[in-house]
Amino acid sequence: MSSAVTSGTTIQDDLEHLFYCVCSDTLPPVPEVGCGFEDPQVIWPADPEYFIGRHWASNTMPYQGFLPVDRNSVYRCELFESLNHTLQSIPVYSPGPDIWAVDGDLVEKWRNVEALLQCLKQLLEDQFLKHRNLGHVSFPLPWKYGYHHTKHSRMAMAHAAMRSRDAFIIMAAELTYLLALASVPMCTEDDQLHLWSVALTEQIGGNWVDLIRSSWLIQHDAGFWEGEEDQALRVGLFVDARTCNFAHFFHVFEQCQVPLWIDWGTMDAPYHAIDVALASHYFIQLPPNRRRLHNLPLINEPLVINTQHPGETWQAFFERREHEAKQLMKGETARDRQHRRAHELHAEKQMCPQADADVFYWCHDETKGSLCRKPIPYRAVPEFWDNYTPTQRRYSALWNEWDLNFEFDLESDRGGLLLTDQIDDEQEEGEVCGPSEGPPPDMHRGSIKEWELVHDRIYGTRMEDLFPKSLSVCSLGDTLRFRFGIVPTMPLPLQTSPLSSPSPIVDDTYTSVERHKVMQLCRDVGCSILPSTPISHKSETLHISDGLRWLSALVLEENKGRKHPHCPMPPRSWDVSSSSPHYLPKGSKSGFTVHIIHWWHSEKIGYEIRPVLCKQRPYRLIVYRAIDVLHCLRLRNASCLDDFAEEMCRYGARFSMCIDDEAISPCRLRFQDAIPYRPVGFKPDLSDFAYYMRKRRALLENPAVARAALMQGGLIWRIAMEHVSDSEFVLSGPGCDMSHYGHCHRIQCSSRANFIWEEGLSENQIDLLCGVYRVYRSTAGSPTFTQDLSWFPRERSFRNSGLDLGHWSADAEDWYQRRVQLYLKGDPKGRCLNQAEWKSNVRLWRSTIRTYKGMEVISRGLLKVHYGIESPANH
Repeated sequence: MSSAVTSGTTIQDDLEHLFYCVCSDTLPPVPEVGCGFEDPQVIWPADPEYFIGRHWASNTMPYQGFLPVDRNSVYRCELFESLNHTLQSIPVYSPGPDIWAVDGDLVEKWRNVEALLQCLKQLLEDQFLKHRNLGHVSFPLPWKYGYHHTKHSRMAMAHAAMRSRDAFIIMAAELTYLLALASVPMCTEDDQLHLWSVALTEQIGGNWVDLIRSSWLIQHDAGFWEGEEDQALRVGLFVDARTCNFAHFFHVFEQCQVPLWIDWGTMDAPYHAIDVALASHYFIQLPPNRRRLHNLPLINEPLVINTQHPGETWQAFFERREHEAKQLMKGETARDRQHRRAHELHAEKQMCPQADADVFYWCHDETKGSLCRKPIPYRAVPEFWDNYTPTQRRYSALWNEWDLNFEFDLESDRGGLLLTDQIDDEQEEGEVCGPSEGPPPDMHRGSIKEWELVHDRIYGTRMEDLFPKSLSVCSLGDTLRFRFGIVPTMPLPLQTSPLSSPSPIVDDTYTSVERHKVMQLCRDVGCSILPSTPISHKSETLHISDGLRWLSALVLEENKGRKHPHCPMPPRSWDVSSSSPHYLPKGSKSGFTVHIIHWWHSEKIGYEIRPVLCKQRPYRLIVYRAIDVLHCLRLRNASCLDDFAEEMCRYGARFSMCIDDEAISPCRLRFQDAIPYRPVGFKPDLSDFAYYMRKRRALLENPAVARAALMQGGLIWRIAMEHVSDSEFVLSGPGCDMSHYGHCHRIQCSSRANFIWEEGLSENQIDLLCGVYRVYRSTAGSPTFTQDLSWFPRERSFRNSGLDLGHWSADAEDWYQRRVQLYLKGDPKGRCLNQAEWKSNVRLWRSTIRTYKGMEVISRGLLKVHYGIESPANH
C-alpha cells in the first residue's frame, strides 16, 4: 500500500474480499452487490428514503457518503428545524373535497430553504470549485417530490411531504460535499469558511448566511458537541475498485472524516482499478503467503439478539414469549417485580424508548413469505416510532423490549393516515420519480432586500416583543442598606416609585450646596435617576454623603500607599462600625460560615457561604465580591443557600452554584453559537435588531443557558431577565449534566486540589447575547481583519465601567431602557458601536465606581478581622 495516503485498515469479509478502510477501523455489513444503484442519470428511486442508507457507491453520486448516520442531528439546527416532521406530525389539511395540501406556512419555509440551498450550490459551482466537471449528478430537488402540490388523499400528501423532506437531506449532503471540494489546502478552517460566506452575504444578506454557518452543512470532524464525535458519523461509501472513477476527490472524504470501504476483490482474483489515482494511492499489496487477514467486528452497533424461531409467525412468537414470561415471573424477587412494574408504568406513557431498551420491527420477508422480527439501531428508533400508533406497539418488561408491527392493529388510523394507502395515489410502488407535473414553486429572490423581507417574515420578531420589560430595581434605601450597610437612625419615607426624572428636594432648609451633596449621594451609589429625596434628618444625610465621598477617595489614597483619613460616616448608622447598634459581626447569621476559595494556579478567588449544620449541601454557593458576602450576612431571615442565591439573582450580582465532581473534558457546542460576520460598511437596522432579539431568545430557551446568564450578573443578567419570568428560575439548577453546559474549575482545598463544576456561558454565547457582529475591514473578507460591532457592550467593555457596580443599579436600568428605545425609534444615535465607543458610552459617573471600590476595601477588611479571610490586595 502506498504511503501517499493516510494509512488505513485492511479487513477481509466473510466472502474473502479484501477491503481497504479509510477513516474507519471496522467493516459494517457489506451490502449485496447488485442491490445498490446503477448510475442514474434521469431515473431516480420513487422514495428518497431508499437512497438514504449505506449502499454501494455510484460514480455519479459520491456525495451519498456525506449523509448523516444520526438523522436527528440534521434537525438540531435552525436552518433544518422545519424538516423535523413525521407522517403523524406533518401539518396536512383539506382545502376542499378530496383535496389535501401541506400547511402554507410550512410550504413557505421549505420553499425558502430550498431556494437558499440552490443559491449556495450555484455560488460554489460558479466561483469556488476548481473542477468544473465533477462527474456527479444532483439528486432531484425537493419540490419535484410534490410538497407544494395537492393530493387526493391525506396519506398521499403526507408521503409526498416526507419524500420531499428526505430530498432536502440528500441535497444538504451534496452541499457538504461541494463545500469540502471548495476548501483550499493549507488554509485554516475559518479562512475556508469566509471564502464563500463573504460572497454569499453579498447576494442574500448576512442573516441567511448565519443559518448556514450554524447548521449541519459545515459539520466536519465533530458533532454538535465536542467530544461526541459519534453524532457526526457519516454514512460512508462502499467503493468498487472496478468501476470507481472519482478517486481524485477521496481527499475530501478524509478531510471530513467520511468512511470509505474500498473493495479490492479476493486474494486470488484482485480487482483491476480503472482509476489511476485509486490504483496508485489506495491499492493493497497482497502478502506473499496469502494468509487470511484478521477479520474485525462487522458492525459498530451493539449486538441485539433476535429470538424469533425460523418460520415462526408473530402470533406464535408472542404466544411462546407469554408462556416463557409466566415461567420467569414465578422465580421473580420483590426487587425484580418492583423494577418490572416501574418499566411497565413508563411504557404506558408511550414515549420513545431510551437507549437501554431494545426495539424491533416486523417486516415482510419475500423469501420466507412471513413477517420477520428485525432490530432497529438506537439512532433510527425515532424515525420508526412515530409511524406506529400505540395499539401497534407492544412492550415486554421482562426483556425490556418493544415490538412495532402494523398487523397488531390493521384498523388503526395513524393520525388520519390510512394504513392501506402506503404510497402516493398517483404513483405505484417501485415506479421511478421523474420531474413533477406542474410548475415549480416560486423561488426567485432578486435582491438582498427581497431576501431580507422573506427572512423577516419567517424568522422575524413582532414589534411588541421588542419593547424592553419594565424591571423593578432596588431603591435608594435598599442600596444603602444592603450594599453599604447604612441604616439611618432617623429614617424618612423614601421614594420607591419606578424610574423617573430626578425631582428637586422640597425641603427649603437645604442650601444649594447641601442640595448638591444629596444629589451627589444618589449619584455615588448609582441611583442618580431616582428622586433626590433626603433619607434621614438633615445632619445625618449630609454626613452619609460625606462618608460616601470618603469611600470614593479611599481607593485613591490606598493606591498611593497613604494612610486612610478619618471616616466622616456616622458610626451609629454604619453596620461595619463597632459603635453601631447594628454592628454586622454581632448580628449576622450564626448558621453560616464564609470560606475563601482559591483557583488552582490562578489569582482568581471566590467566597463560599456554607451552612454549618447541613453536611450534604445541594451545591456550593460562591460569590466574587466581599460586598456580596456582607450583603448575604445582612439577610436576617435567610435560612438556606437558596435564600442567598435568590437575593443575589434579584440584585443582578455575579455568583455561582457549583457542584463537586470529577474532572472530565467538557463538551461544547461548536456551530449553533457561530458569531455572525458582515461585509465592510455594514449598518444594522431595526430588522437586524429584531432578528438579534429572536436569536438570543432562542439561546435562552435552554434552561442551563438561562441559569448561567442569570448567575453571570450585570448586563448579561439584565438581558436574560427580558426572557425569564422570574429571578427564582435560577433555583431550578444546577442541572445534572454539567459536561454539556458547565465549566470545570480546579480549586485549592486544604493543600490538595479539588474540582468543581458550574453552569457557565461560552465566550461565543456571551457575544451572541450582547449582539456582536464581526464586520470585515476590507472587501476581501478575512477573519483576521475584522472589528466587533454590537447592540450592547461586550463583557470586557462592560467590566470596570460605570455600569459594573457589582449589582444592577437604577442608573444601569435607566441606561438600558433608553438604549433600547433609541433602537426602536430608529434614532441615528441608536447604532451598533465598536468596543472603543462602548467604553466611552458606559462610563457614566466616575465617582460611582470608585465609591463601590472603596466599599469593597472596607468589606475585605471586615472579613479579615472578624472572619479570618485574607483577600489578595489586587483582587
